Amino acid sequence: MLLGIREIDRVVYPDLPEHNRPPWGLSQRWIQREKDIYTILVDGKDNVKGYLNAAPLVDSVFEQVKRDGINNKDIDQEIEPFAPGKPLKLYFMSIGIAPDARHPASMEELVKGFFVKLSGYAKMNIRVSEFAAVVWTNEGKRLCKAVGMDEIAKYKDTDGELHPVFWMSLNAKIAAGRRFIGYTKELVDLYKTMG
Repeated sequence: MLLGIREIDRVVYPDLPEHNRPPWGLSQRWIQREKDIYTILVDGKDNVKGYLNAAPLVDSVFEQVKRDGINNKDIDQEIEPFAPGKPLKLYFMSIGIAPDARHPASMEELVKGFFVKLSGYAKMNIRVSEFAAVVWTNEGKRLCKAVGMDEIAKYKDTDGELHPVFWMSLNAKIAAGRRFIGYTKELVDLYKTMG
């Protein structure tokens, strides 16, 4: 699966300089810390057609993301497990859909799968309180807005390029009228009904 994800990254992020890409092996360390950070879209033959990588981060690093952003290659031991206790803060690391699967239905299925996973965790008393992302593509920007996130800062990469930082609290009033906002609201409503 990781090889399939890596192949999608090559196509989705062709202009990303090598020095801004996570080195090979880092994603394996991420899933050693928490095996369920990836939501993966596969076809009928188990070929990876898309993925969404969202990892719980320790509070101090999550706050750094909100304030200044971060490069994914600088994340290693800062990933927390999906576990009961204090609400988790999820950092959207990346998303990608293979060119032959680029269709609104594919994105819908991927996002829906991600929120279904979070709903399953809610039933195990594992909750999320915030989302954040550093956005490198227009598609990523549209996705952040579609789930209800707002731009709050800028991240300057090693080449001096600026990338928007998006964030939202699941404890705040959620704005209506965004494409995937229904999934976000369903998750928040589930949290409320479970107390």
